[in-house]
Amino acid sequence: MAKGNHKRGRGKPQTHSLLEHYQPIDGVVDEMVDASGNPRPAWKHFVEALEELGAEKLGQRFARADQYLRDAGVYYRVYDKAGANEREWPLAHVPVLIEESEWAAISAGLV
Repeated sequence: MAKGNHKRGRGKPQTHSLLEHYQPIDGVVDEMVDASGNPRPAWKHFVEALEELGAEKLGQRFARADQYLRDAGVYYRVYDKAGANEREWPLAHVPVLIEESEWAAISAGLV
């Protein structure tokens, strides 16, 4: 989710408590929720699965994934005048999901 001083607004989701405080950014296309704040079709089952886990268990799993990356030594290097600095890999815990028709168009362009 984007950070910064962006105007937020639009609708709020009706039934998904994990999304009840989620605020899409006005003027920015939101891949996960529609203008009324409800999950788009590609996201509906995914959001429901996350909802079944609950916020606490979900947070534990995200933390475990972050810890795994640290334990496995997954880093990237940033080079500057001072040399190379290792930084933790910024894992996106939630993937980007797309509709089957959108993937068909993308994959046709790749092959």
